[in-house]
Amino acid sequence: MVFSGDSVILKILKSANINYVEFVNLFQKDSLSLTESDRYKILSFIKNSTHNKFVIIHGTSKLVETAKFLSKESINGVVILVGSMKPFLYCKTEASFNLGCAIGFAKSLSQGVWIVMNGSIFEPDNCVKNISTGIFERIK
Repeated sequence: MVFSGDSVILKILKSANINYVEFVNLFQKDSLSLTESDRYKILSFIKNSTHNKFVIIHGTSKLVETAKFLSKESINGVVILVGSMKPFLYCKTEASFNLGCAIGFAKSLSQGVWIVMNGSIFEPDNCVKNISTGIFERIK
């Protein structure tokens, strides 16, 4: 399983005694500034990896857009995009919980691109970030 995201993730993984993952930091960028070129960089990393399970820590502002982009590609394996509405710096609980859920789903699913937030798993085309409630929801 490969993780991509913020270096704070290493602290979460270590505190949870999770030592069976490879951590790769592709870039640290506010998701509002994410470009198509950045999404292709993520896709290229996934397609050129020897792994088949990925957890991508992603800012919530553009998480759904990146998931939709990746879901249109032919990816052999599981890709989970996860984030936190409240940054780890301010609320360790949500970020840690969401990451734990993402790890569990990544280990149990066999194929596809998914969004994991708030203890739920979503298909990219069936998910929206509800800013007023602070959660991700199904739209269909």
